[in-house]
Amino acid sequence: MGKTGNQGDSRRTSVIRRVLVGTGGMVLLLVVTKVWVAPLVAANRIAFFVRRVCNGTVRVRGTRFGFDGGVRAGELLLTDGQGRPRLRAQDLRLNLSGLLSFDVYLSKLTVGSLKVDVYRDETEPWLRESRRPSQENRTLDVLVNDIVVNLHAGDSAATWVDDAHLSATRKQGVYEGSFRHGADPADGQIDVTGTLDPRSAQLQVHGRIDRALDANQTSVLLAWIDVPTDYGCEGRLDVEMRVEGSWRELTGLRTNGRVDFNDATVSFKGAPIVSNLRLACDVNDAFCLAGIEGRLLEGALRGTLSLEHSGLTVNRGRVSLEADGIGLEGLAERVPDWDSFTQGIASGHFDGTFDRLTLADVNGAGGIFVKDMDVHLLPIVSQVLEALDVVGADILGTSDAMIWFDNQGSMLTISDGSIANSINAIKAEPGGTVDLKTRQVDLYAVWVPIKQADSLLEALPLVDLLNNLKDKLIRVHVEGTWDQPPSQLVSKEPALDVSEGVIDFFEGVAKAGGKIPKAMFDALGSIGQ
Repeated sequence: MGKTGNQGDSRRTSVIRRVLVGTGGMVLLLVVTKVWVAPLVAANRIAFFVRRVCNGTVRVRGTRFGFDGGVRAGELLLTDGQGRPRLRAQDLRLNLSGLLSFDVYLSKLTVGSLKVDVYRDETEPWLRESRRPSQENRTLDVLVNDIVVNLHAGDSAATWVDDAHLSATRKQGVYEGSFRHGADPADGQIDVTGTLDPRSAQLQVHGRIDRALDANQTSVLLAWIDVPTDYGCEGRLDVEMRVEGSWRELTGLRTNGRVDFNDATVSFKGAPIVSNLRLACDVNDAFCLAGIEGRLLEGALRGTLSLEHSGLTVNRGRVSLEADGIGLEGLAERVPDWDSFTQGIASGHFDGTFDRLTLADVNGAGGIFVKDMDVHLLPIVSQVLEALDVVGADILGTSDAMIWFDNQGSMLTISDGSIANSINAIKAEPGGTVDLKTRQVDLYAVWVPIKQADSLLEALPLVDLLNNLKDKLIRVHVEGTWDQPPSQLVSKEPALDVSEGVIDFFEGVAKAGGKIPKAMFDALGSIGQ
C-alpha cells in the first residue's frame, strides 16, 4: 500500500515537473522570441520591405523590443551605388503581425524623423516594381514625422523641405496618403494628397505649394540645368498641379495645373539684375506656356516661354525675350566685372529653342542695340582700337553699337555687327564667331575714320565715295582668345574688296553724325527674320 502510494506521488511529481519544465520552456521561448528573435526578424523584415520598394543598399541598426509590445529600430539607412545616403530614418516603431508564423508582415510603421537626399547625377531609379501583391493586400498604416528633403547638384546642396509630415494607409493593395509642410500660411505651405497602386504603378496626385524660395534653394535648381553658379534667384513659388498615370513611365504622366513665380529677383554674383520678375505658367498634358514680365537693370523685360513635354520630361522648348531702356550704369553698379561702364542705354530681343532644359543647349538668334556707351571698354573692341593706333580711345565713350547674331549654345555667329561715333566706325563682316564660354574669337571687320568719310560725303557722289574710301579702310582679322594682347589677337590688312553694303553703312553713320540710327538696327533685324 505504501509502495503504491509512493509510486503515485512520484508520477504526480513527474507530471508536475514536466508541466513546469514545459511552461518554463514556453516562457523562455516567448522571452527569447520577443527579446532576441523579434528584433532580429524585425530588422530583416524592415530591410526586406525597403529592398522590395527601393533600389540601393539597406542597413538597419539598433533594433530592440519595446515595452509597448512593438519593435523599435534606432536607424534605417538606404544608400545608392556610390555609398551616398538616400534615406536616413530614425526612431522607427513597428507593429509586426505573424511573428510566430512563417507569414510575418508589417501592419504599422511610425518614423520619428526622415532625411531624404536627392542627387542630380543619380543613374539608378529610386523605386522598384512590386512583385508581391499578396503582401500588399494587407492593411498598413504609415506615419512619418520631421521630414527633411535635401537637393544636391555637384558641390551645391540646399534644404528644400523641413519639418514635413507624411501619413498613408494601405488598403487592398492601394496606398492613400498626404504630405504636408507648414502650419502657418505666412511661412508657406506644401499640401500634397494622392493614391498609389504599386501593382499597376498607377498614381493620382494633387498638390499645392505656396512658399518663398531663397537664393540657396534656387541655386541648386539652377545648377541642375547648368546655369553658372554666379547667378542666383529668389521669389515666391505658387503651384497647383494634378498628376496622373504610371510612375514607371514618366513620359506618360498626365499633368494639369499652373506654376507662378512672383516677386522674384535674379542676381549675378550677389548683385540684383532682374527685379519684380513674374512668371505665370499654365500646364497641360503636352505644353507648358508661360508669360514673363520684370525689370532688367531698371528697363522693361517681357517675353514668353513654352515647353513641349511628355509627363515630367521636357522634349523641347522655345523662349522669346524683349528688353528696352536698360541702363548700363546700373550694370556697372551691380556687376563687379563691368564696373567701368558709366553710360549707355540698351535694347534687344532673343528667340531661342532648346531640346533639354539647360542653358548650354539653347540655340537661337537675337540682336542688341546700345546708344552712347563706353564701347571701348568691351573685350575685343579695345584690342582692335589699340591695334589700329586709334588715339584717344576714351572718346569712344559716346559710341553706338549693334549686333545681330545666331547662336548654338555659347557659340555666337555674327550676321551683322557695328560700332560708330563721330571719330571712327567699325563694321564686322558676316560669319565671324565668338565663343562666350571659351572666349575664342575668329572674325573680320572693316574700320573707317568717320571724319574723313563725312568730308568726302559732302563733295563726292556714292560711286566716287566708294573709290576714295577704299584706301582709307582697314580690314582687321581678330583670331584667338579675347584676353590676348592686341599684337597676338589682331592682324591688319588693306580693305581691297569692300561691299556696297559696307559703304552704305558708313554713309548712313556719317550722315547721322557718327550715330547708328535705331531704324537701321530694326531693318537689319527684320531682314534676319
